[in-house]
Amino acid sequence: MREYSELEIAKTVLALIFTGRTVRYAVSIFLVIAFLYWLPAAVAGHLQSPPFAYFDQLAEAFLHGRLYLLSPPVTHDLTFSQGNWYIPFSPLPALLMLPWVYLFGEINTVYFTIIMGAINAVLVFLLLQSLHDLEQIFLKNEDKLWIVFFFSLGTGHWYLSTVGAVWFTSQICAVTFILLALWLVASQKSPIWVGGALSLAMLARPHVALLYPLLLAIAIAHRRLRNSQGPYFYPKWMVLSLLPMIFMVGLLLTYNSLRFGNAFDFGYRTENVSENLVHSLSTYGQFSSHYIARNLYVMLAALPRWNVEQSWFTPDWEGMSLLITSPALIFLYKGRPNTALALGAWLSVGLVLIPLIMYYNTGRDQFGYRFSMDFIGPVLILLAKGFTKEVTKNLRALIVLSIAMNTWGVICFHRLY
Repeated sequence: MREYSELEIAKTVLALIFTGRTVRYAVSIFLVIAFLYWLPAAVAGHLQSPPFAYFDQLAEAFLHGRLYLLSPPVTHDLTFSQGNWYIPFSPLPALLMLPWVYLFGEINTVYFTIIMGAINAVLVFLLLQSLHDLEQIFLKNEDKLWIVFFFSLGTGHWYLSTVGAVWFTSQICAVTFILLALWLVASQKSPIWVGGALSLAMLARPHVALLYPLLLAIAIAHRRLRNSQGPYFYPKWMVLSLLPMIFMVGLLLTYNSLRFGNAFDFGYRTENVSENLVHSLSTYGQFSSHYIARNLYVMLAALPRWNVEQSWFTPDWEGMSLLITSPALIFLYKGRPNTALALGAWLSVGLVLIPLIMYYNTGRDQFGYRFSMDFIGPVLILLAKGFTKEVTKNLRALIVLSIAMNTWGVICFHRLY
């Protein structure tokens, strides 16, 4: 029997990894984006888990049969209940960290979010590729890469992936499973897997369940293209995809009940928030129409601030207009709701915006409007669908400008921290 050298084995493994053009693109995207996410954190000396990472501590708590943290280094945005400190945010990131914490006793949350962020970039490319195969978008690979780099470097996803803080980690993990759900349905995978992926996203950000119309729209596009499913395709698809989501709702309610004695209490009303948020939260609650005007202003119109000392503009950390921080979004107007896919995408964006604009917090300590990551999936699809043949020079110019703006944002953000 022939003995293989280590070099031959390595060559065989690499050949397996890099077989297929799509796989080569995916691996390349992951490596490039992971490096670009690592770089600003490394230059700033911020490669250690911040004290408000929290999810790494929650993973350790789960391993010891606890739902609360023991002696957290800081208590900002934690909830004190029954003599213990709890993380009010849903626990998906802690569950994903469990294997590493179990094996090594700890996990670096900065590296965790860098890796998850790079995976998200790959998922965007795979999603666009599957939509191309589905004849819903018609962009070449080069043009798909423009959309991938816009998402990775031209939106708030860049800085969110480089910090490792509890709020940002939760959003990055939610994006992962939102994109996974979209890719799975675009690849015509089982509706159970599709609903399962979105239900896991709900375990980080529960309201992203409102993206469901887009999943259904992609399934409709599949049926029209293949024209092979039976008359009960839609009811069957919806039942199978909704089952995991219903299960996840039950799991979240049980989790709340175990923590706070109330299935509908996520712990936000008694959260240890910043002083300037205490009045709003106690007066108007977590969701209220009172917050709509302020949130819309931050999302669409807020500008950078003039810094007298520096004689130059600095970011407004309360939030800034998406049209300033990611100006390529101007071209969303081309994604007209004239197909089931586009209609589903716009409907999903509109539904997710409802709880966001009624939320008591703008996102704070952010560059741009970080809650936009909750609907970035349908936004990217609309952006890609608006260009039927290629990414035009005008869109490329705005993508470059978006990347420049977010380069400034990442640098300023790490200076802030």
